[in-house]
Amino acid sequence: MSVDRLFSIMLILSSKGKKTAAELAERLEVSPRTIYRDIDKLSQAGIPIYSEDGRAGGYYLMDDYKVDNLYFKEDDMKPILSILKNIQNLFGDNGYLNEIINKYENTNDKNTFTINMTNVSMIEEIKSYLHTTSMAIDNKHVIKLQYVNRRQEVEERMVEPIYISYSNGDWFINGFCRNRNDYRRFKMTRIKQLTSLECTFERDIDIETLKNIYDRDYEKTSIKVVLKFHPKFGPQLTEFFPVENIQASEYGYFIAHDIYPHDEGLIKFILGFGKWCEVLEPDYLRKEIKDYLAEIMRNYE
Repeated sequence: MSVDRLFSIMLILSSKGKKTAAELAERLEVSPRTIYRDIDKLSQAGIPIYSEDGRAGGYYLMDDYKVDNLYFKEDDMKPILSILKNIQNLFGDNGYLNEIINKYENTNDKNTFTINMTNVSMIEEIKSYLHTTSMAIDNKHVIKLQYVNRRQEVEERMVEPIYISYSNGDWFINGFCRNRNDYRRFKMTRIKQLTSLECTFERDIDIETLKNIYDRDYEKTSIKVVLKFHPKFGPQLTEFFPVENIQASEYGYFIAHDIYPHDEGLIKFILGFGKWCEVLEPDYLRKEIKDYLAEIMRNYE
C-alpha cells in the first residue's frame, strides 16, 4: 500500500468530485481491486468517503471535508500553483509534474498570480529539449547533444543528465559529460539537436553535491572585478549587483564589485553596459577589453 497513493485519492476526490474505482485506477495506474483496498483503508482511518451505486455513482468526499486545509492556506498555494502549471506547460506531458499539480490544484478557486518563466526567445525546440531531457532523467538515459561551444564550434556531447535548472532567463541541463569526463552545465539555447539514447547510466549524485562541485570550479576560474559607473546608470545598479557591493564615489559616480568567471562571457557582460562603465580592476582585464574592442573595430575598417 502506498501512502502517497492514498493521499492522491483523497486529493482527487476533493478537487474532482465523484469518481468511480475505474477512473481512479486509470488515473493512478493501478487496478480497480487496489482502489477498493485503498478506499477501505481510508475509511478505516476516519476519512469520510461515501459511495453511490449506479451509472452516475462513484466515490466522493463529504462536502465540508477539505483536504487542502490540512497542508496549506489558500493564499500560500497561489504562487506555487502558478509556477507548477507554468513548468508543466514547458515540459509537456510529464507524469511527475502532473501528479504534483493534481495534489494541489484544488487549494484555491481563483488565482491572482500570473508567473511566466519563458522569454521571447523561448522557441519550440527548447520546449522539446525540456520534455526529452526530463524523460531521460527519469529513466536514466544518456542524451546526445549537438552543442555550440564558446568558440562557436559545434561539438557532439554525450551527457548523463542529472537535473534541469533555470537561471537568469535561461534553461540549463546539468550532468556528467562523457566527452570531458567531468560534470558540466549546458545552456539550452546553444543546443542545436538533442536526442535521448537507449543506453542507460548508473552514475548517481545528488543535486546538492553537484552544486558544490560547480561552486568549487566556479571559485577556481573566477576573479574579482571592480567597475566604475556613470551617475546616470546608478539607479539601475541594484539589478546587477548586491546592494552591499555598491558604493558612491566622488562626482556622483558609483563603484561596484563582484566575482565572475574569467572568460569571454565576462567581457560581453561588461561591454553590455556601454559607455557608462569602466573596468578599474584587474589591470589585465582592462587590456583584454581593449584588445577585444580592437578586434571589433577591425570589422568596420
